[in-house]
Amino acid sequence: MKLTPVQKTRAFSLTEVLSVTGILGVVAAIAIPSMVGTREGSESVSAKRNAQNIASVYEAAQHAGVSFRPRGNAKQGLIFLQTIRNVVEGATAEDGALEGSFFGVTGLSADEQLAAAAYLNLDGDNLRYTPDGFADLYSPGGLRLLWEELDDLLAGGGILPGVRPSQTVEDS
Repeated sequence: MKLTPVQKTRAFSLTEVLSVTGILGVVAAIAIPSMVGTREGSESVSAKRNAQNIASVYEAAQHAGVSFRPRGNAKQGLIFLQTIRNVVEGATAEDGALEGSFFGVTGLSADEQLAAAAYLNLDGDNLRYTPDGFADLYSPGGLRLLWEELDDLLAGGGILPGVRPSQTVEDS
């Protein structure tokens, strides 16, 4: 019987495998935190864009005679959040040059509305976008609590007194 020599197969040594694994681990340790930061940055940009859209629609609707701002003696924070909700729900101008025009920012989730609220300020009848945000006025947790209070109030049949999105403000 004739013995044939065993062909030598090429393989990576243990040292080479461990070296490559270590290098990949270092690259992952550097890349993953920067990806997370990019996601958080994009969420902030999205919230600012939504806030700008809400403020723009609010102002355009005012010029068309549509009011989204509830009136009455409710907490200022509840009026602020209900105003944002009303803009998102939208309304149609019922008279004037823009009769039949729809004003609204539809499709925003509650979380998107809350994130946008951090960059908005309701000053009298003006809803303004503030690029630096109003973290000193309402903390994100404070906004969340107000949102839940508003949900509870509306779910319980309570309403904020004032103009609903389907109504218009009478010309003075």
